[in-house]
Amino acid sequence: MLFDDFVAGGDFAPADLTITPDDIAHLAFTGGTTGVSKGVRVLHRNVVANATQMIGWRAGSLVHEGGDGRVVLTPLDGAGDRGVEPGNAATIVVSPLFHAHALINMSFLLMCGATQVLAGRFDPARMLELVEKHRATYITGSPAMWHSLAFHPDVATRDVSSVRVLSSGAAPIDRVTLEALSAAFPSSRVVEGYGLTEATCLVASAPLTGGADYRIGSVGVPAYDTEIEIRDLTDPTIVMPAGERGALWVRGPQVTDGYLGHPGITAKQYVDGWLDTGDIAYTDGDGYVFICDRAKDMLIYKGYNVYPRELEEILVRHPAVSEAAVVGRDAGSVGQEPVAFVVPARGHDVDADELSAFVAEQVLPYKKIRDVIVVDGLPTSAAGKIQKVELRRRVATAPRV
Repeated sequence: MLFDDFVAGGDFAPADLTITPDDIAHLAFTGGTTGVSKGVRVLHRNVVANATQMIGWRAGSLVHEGGDGRVVLTPLDGAGDRGVEPGNAATIVVSPLFHAHALINMSFLLMCGATQVLAGRFDPARMLELVEKHRATYITGSPAMWHSLAFHPDVATRDVSSVRVLSSGAAPIDRVTLEALSAAFPSSRVVEGYGLTEATCLVASAPLTGGADYRIGSVGVPAYDTEIEIRDLTDPTIVMPAGERGALWVRGPQVTDGYLGHPGITAKQYVDGWLDTGDIAYTDGDGYVFICDRAKDMLIYKGYNVYPRELEEILVRHPAVSEAAVVGRDAGSVGQEPVAFVVPARGHDVDADELSAFVAEQVLPYKKIRDVIVVDGLPTSAAGKIQKVELRRRVATAPRV
């Protein structure tokens, strides 16, 4: 049946199917930002579990089954401040619907009775117009989207006072954008969350309880029924103590069933119920999680680990830089050296030597930027993630300065 016929009220007979919790609900494809995109087998129980976790962790509501088989939500005190009070909430959906950032968040918000406004292709001016028109209360998005909104001139003239929560995910958000977003949406709390396709959607998020301590740079603490371990990068049997960086492993009901057609990779990343996320992270003494970088993005220069995200955070603090991404360039026997792609801030020119010196003043010598490439924009996926595979290709083929 065609969709137009369905909404017009045409005859529709649902198939007589028996669905079990372990059946595949959908195939979700990884972003391909560090390699080839792979199809992830997301089971029905994964979707239900993750949506339920979000209702508890993000919406502050208890979930239970009613006597007639319905799902019933009971909001706890203060749930209305989270922007997802059942029957009194609205969101603007920007991410593509095939991506977990939209698909699972929509499931969670629909169960909370939130109005869903489909924005279509992202345009910052149009987005701000929709926020004002529909009195949006809870919005999720990627750092690239938030950057565009926070620095758009219309943000000063639109009424965005209805927004209570802005949730950033899909990629790490830099502190400059985070602070600008807080200033642009003064009635809202900005929270950063962490998730990945292999774990359906959400793994961890900053708490939204009134007295919770939001820690800049942290993606919060694990959601309900979720365990994490920081393991040694070379020996995954060793669990690292708080404060020590290592590989982030996750276990919980949202961990999916592996990759379609890739049994070898599945066996390597899915071990005894645990998922190797491929991210490097550490926890503090209170269990807050801090993502350092993708394991595939980390560089090794003269035997030292170099984390691109650390350098990107410094680069965007320079007044001439709007956005930045750092990748490695082959440097022969010494490993890889950091190369920066930067987008100039409006009305500014980037002086490559001055910018390199700006970074060098704040890092140890082995972390220094070895080259600066000025670009009009960074390549991003449909979900807003920077395509570092493309940037590495450009570095490999570009002449050295």
